[in-house]
Amino acid sequence: MVSDFMDSAKRTIKVRGAVDNSNRLLKAEMFVAVNLPADEHPATSIPVKAVFLKGEKHYVFVEQEPGQFARQEVQIGPEHNRRIIVLAGMQPGQRVVTDGCLLLQQSLHD
Repeated sequence: MVSDFMDSAKRTIKVRGAVDNSNRLLKAEMFVAVNLPADEHPATSIPVKAVFLKGEKHYVFVEQEPGQFARQEVQIGPEHNRRIIVLAGMQPGQRVVTDGCLLLQQSLHD
């Protein structure tokens, strides 16, 4: 978990995480430097306004071919800077509709 604010005097941000400390090497109030492994597969992020909710599921409209779009269910992750991480349901490089999603949704007959 990452704090919502930065301590301007110390120029630090508090972060809470869980690590294996079975050897009891880490002690309370210790300072640590951490290198986090990069994901093997970079996450896909899309504009927040491309995602819409229908019932309890999240969807996007993806371009199948020029002028042809299909509704596709996605699993979403965190949001940052008006973009949202797509955890599942899309392939990197797929094009999504960002304006007019509700109009496309209304045109479907389900």
